[in-house]
Amino acid sequence: MSSTLPARLFRLVHRRKVEALAGIPGPPPSFPLGNALDFLGKPPWEVFAGYGRAYGGMALAWIGGTPVVVLNDPTLIARVLGAGSAGYYKDAPGKALEPVITKRCLFIANGDDWAYRRSIHPARGEVADEWLASVVPTLRDAVASGVRRLAERNPGGVDLYDGLERVAFDAFAVAAWGEPLGDGAYREFVALGMVGDRRMQPPSQSAPPLCPMFYADRRRWYGRFDGLIEKARREADPSRTDLLARSLRRNPDVPRDDFRDLLANVFYGGVFSATSGLVTALYLLAHHPAEEAILRDQLKGLDLGSPAVGPADLDACPRLGSIVLEALRYLTPVPLMARSVVTTRPVELGGHTLPPDTKLFLTNWAIHRSPDLWADPDRFDPGRWESGGAEAHPIGGPDFFPFGQGARTCVGMPFALAYMKTALATIISRHRVELDRSVPYKATYFFGVMIPRGLKGRFLPVGPLHADAPEDSDSPVG
Repeated sequence: MSSTLPARLFRLVHRRKVEALAGIPGPPPSFPLGNALDFLGKPPWEVFAGYGRAYGGMALAWIGGTPVVVLNDPTLIARVLGAGSAGYYKDAPGKALEPVITKRCLFIANGDDWAYRRSIHPARGEVADEWLASVVPTLRDAVASGVRRLAERNPGGVDLYDGLERVAFDAFAVAAWGEPLGDGAYREFVALGMVGDRRMQPPSQSAPPLCPMFYADRRRWYGRFDGLIEKARREADPSRTDLLARSLRRNPDVPRDDFRDLLANVFYGGVFSATSGLVTALYLLAHHPAEEAILRDQLKGLDLGSPAVGPADLDACPRLGSIVLEALRYLTPVPLMARSVVTTRPVELGGHTLPPDTKLFLTNWAIHRSPDLWADPDRFDPGRWESGGAEAHPIGGPDFFPFGQGARTCVGMPFALAYMKTALATIISRHRVELDRSVPYKATYFFGVMIPRGLKGRFLPVGPLHADAPEDSDSPVG
């Protein structure tokens, strides 16, 4: 460890914490910020991946006086999320997000409370299976109309993420709640999300939100869903196929507040990350038009306009699913996950004893691009998922987990994948997305999701599955 004065002072002030975690390699901390300066101007997932390259799959860093164990090792991460998960709980970002998504949200629950909410969640079980089997036409129509409006209102181009976030919000609303929610609801969604994101940044996790508008927005946001639930119960329509109607028919006795909060948070659980994955796929295709040409050719065999089109039809276009998986690997939307050691006892991990309540960051960023796990990992290659590739790297396995692993794998993963595949097929079959290929891929971190920013695109209508494409290019990541 460094012998500079700030380093010696750090060890003196935090002696007990330092001694408790002695032996875990990592960057030398300095008083008073620890290693916090490493993150200035750099995405946290890249900093943590750098720790993995420099110090191995288990590294110790300090954010101020708080130690964090950074895991880049797939075996250790699989233990934390899988076989050894009883030794850990989900702390961050629970306190930060609780005012926005409420304690009833599955995302921040733990223990028996989590198990109960998982068991009643509308997006799992037979109801969800029936819903997913019929949801593709709903998503297709919502995406088609949303992108058409984007193209008509912004002929000069639009920020791809911002535009497609609204498209996803409307598609999620119709699929889950049975109707679009409108501009007011979207404004509230964005406003509450911004509060949640700010609260995820130190040191404001514990203090209550100070903006009076926050409480008014939250009241209106959840009040909308109370009204939709009561309306669906009062005007029961057996022909409705949305998740709300299906769930109420099958599980009418679920407490309203539990049901409301679980289903309302389908937006925060999926809109940001699914939009990130979709924008990344479009960006990569713009830089690899040969891959887009393969997709367009395969889409000719997909009757996407059929009222009965379903997941099996999308799966019959293998390059569609392969492009989505490769985008999730290449530039994963959720590059960090957090856990904490249980408060009641220490745990053993990687040959080290971690004290109670030690914080851990688990990163899939480096694992998804590791040359030890992937052939030519820095190459965008959707074909790697075909001819046994998907079976060799199953989603949710130790080397590919964009939605997490183990029992707490995102409950909305099947819907998110269905949305991204449907949206990509719909856009590519109707439009050529024109991007300025000189603009590098840059991302911010918002609400726990890597958000691509500054990618302006035009949606140019094309004939049926036809577009003129520029020549291919090298890797686009800047």
